[in-house]
Amino acid sequence: MMGEVWQVKIDGKVYEADTNTLVEWAAGGYVQPTDKVKKGALEWTEAKNVPILRGPLHHFQMNPPQPQPPMSPEPAPWGQSGFASVYNMGVKEKNFIQELFSGMTLGAMVVAFIAAAVGLTGAILHSIEFIFLGFLIAFLIGLVGWLGQVIEAFKENILWALLVLFVPGGNIVFLVLRWGIVWRPFAIQVIGLCGTISVALFYQIWFVSPVAPN
Repeated sequence: MMGEVWQVKIDGKVYEADTNTLVEWAAGGYVQPTDKVKKGALEWTEAKNVPILRGPLHHFQMNPPQPQPPMSPEPAPWGQSGFASVYNMGVKEKNFIQELFSGMTLGAMVVAFIAAAVGLTGAILHSIEFIFLGFLIAFLIGLVGWLGQVIEAFKENILWALLVLFVPGGNIVFLVLRWGIVWRPFAIQVIGLCGTISVALFYQIWFVSPVAPN
């Protein structure tokens, strides 16, 4: 019986449930005797005409419960389950990723400043190891920002992802048309780029072209 799928019209909305859930709704007062129900391809009929619902409906009418919060959430309308549930999960995941990149933006600024400081130290001390480390840190920040844009493109649809990955200038189009969701990872990429340029300038000024002694 649990595998049988029922549909019930309540206040103009269509809900979907298995047999046991429908009986629980009738016993809890969600389904009224005059509400229309149907099973599979059968015709719509009033709930009071369905044998398995007569008992729960009569019991509820004779013993109405005291007003109290429901023990379980009200059934979701038909069409807000299945693929819709997967979509809602995707929306929550998308919001989580946006919040994650929002929190990472400030962190990226701090790390980029550290990368620039490391590169400056390496340039002053003529240490290629420090310069390389600073450059690598800044580059990784920019890479994280770019990957964030790719993730957001995949979240939209596969066509946006292909545009960003393989079409020259596609990421710019995506950035302009989807600024509201992609500005955070883009900001991280810009921060990483600024850090990389800073390290390169320090390398050029203090390492490649040192100031001649007086």
